[in-house]
Amino acid sequence: MRKKSLALFIAFMEVILISVFSMATETRFGGEIRVRGELFNEIGQDKDNSGQEINDRTASLWDTRMRLQVDFVASDDVKGAYELEIGDITWGDTTDAEAENHRAGGRLGTDEVNVETRQLYIDANIPAIPVNAKLGLMQLTLGHGFVFDETAAAVLLSANAGPLKTGAFTLKAAEDGLRDAADVDYYGLFVDANLWDIGSAGVFGVYAQTRGSGLEQVSYDSFDATVYDKYAAHWIGMTTDIVLDQFIVALEADHYSASYDRDTGKDFDSSGWLAYVDVGASLQPVKLGIAGLYATGNNNNVIGGEKSEAFRPILPTDPEDACVVNWDNMYLLDITGNVVSNLVSGKLYAETIPAAALKIGVSTQGYWLEEEASATGAGSGDFIGTEVDMDVAYNVYDQLTYEIEAAYMFADSEVWGVEAGSQNSISAGTAVEDINVEDLWFLSHKLIYRF
Repeated sequence: MRKKSLALFIAFMEVILISVFSMATETRFGGEIRVRGELFNEIGQDKDNSGQEINDRTASLWDTRMRLQVDFVASDDVKGAYELEIGDITWGDTTDAEAENHRAGGRLGTDEVNVETRQLYIDANIPAIPVNAKLGLMQLTLGHGFVFDETAAAVLLSANAGPLKTGAFTLKAAEDGLRDAADVDYYGLFVDANLWDIGSAGVFGVYAQTRGSGLEQVSYDSFDATVYDKYAAHWIGMTTDIVLDQFIVALEADHYSASYDRDTGKDFDSSGWLAYVDVGASLQPVKLGIAGLYATGNNNNVIGGEKSEAFRPILPTDPEDACVVNWDNMYLLDITGNVVSNLVSGKLYAETIPAAALKIGVSTQGYWLEEEASATGAGSGDFIGTEVDMDVAYNVYDQLTYEIEAAYMFADSEVWGVEAGSQNSISAGTAVEDINVEDLWFLSHKLIYRF
């Protein structure tokens, strides 16, 4: 009897405590579930390792992903946030999740570990001083996202003073004494200013340094950590966004510089530049625009038979992103996994909303190499190709959207195509067989439920 009474008392107290906590903290949920199918062709060798002809380069996949955001709001001064991601779970993927493969779980049985933590942080105002502090795993975007647009383990301090917002942050990429056996840190500052009622402008700067075997945590360059024992780099950027009646202007200019110290005493430096401009006009019901991107670098040191003349953004979480600069709707160069930060691109685009539930966008853009892509590859000004894109989004219900994305690239054979044993002008330094130079195409459709 006493045990039952004690159990009932404990259960009653748990209910009371949960009720009190719920009243003290507001919990907000949001997120999305996405089911996606893709169909595309690939650039690659015309023959496999056994010498057999490869005639079909079409690939397809289906995947499912969920993102869940939970906010815990105690007051305007104290908050917490947690965001998880399940997937992308590739249908029919037979690999195990033990190798940190979060695509797993799409085979029969669908029972694998595929949960990732994207964000987990505390957001609090510091008492007595007008400074906000965020600590934990969080999303951080610099400028328009060309230099960095990712999640990271970070500490972010920010303050508002009239039209100005200032901040300082540090990002941790690797910690000495743990499995990376290196110490890799980023330190940054930013200032954003409201330009009255017409837009905003900002500047940012980031410094990174590493010692030991963690060079791959900072740089896209494939350096041997036993040879290069120290790496330091900085990024400086300026951005402007202006809205004048129906006209919208976005600008960004970034500079990258890095130095590498080698045990043998031979050091070298590299640098890069990026410029971006986007001018649009909202002429209801159509928005028209023109945009341009310029990304290049300077490094005359040949490493592994390959020159590294490209703008280097901060290393993203996913190393498969290689050195791709985030450039809207660049479907085809992106999915090939090529180094495209050595690039000049121009784009024309249009968007329209012909009905309340329907949005249509079209664009065309051309790509040119700005610098020599490899030690023996294509040179400055070589044309890569022209890409045409179209995306359609239809709101089936308020929270359910169906999207179709299609892209086609008229690839230039002189840049993409190479002879057997030579180097591909895009994937510099790689000896390959004859390259298939057919035009590239890509088709994707998604069903997204947002809640």
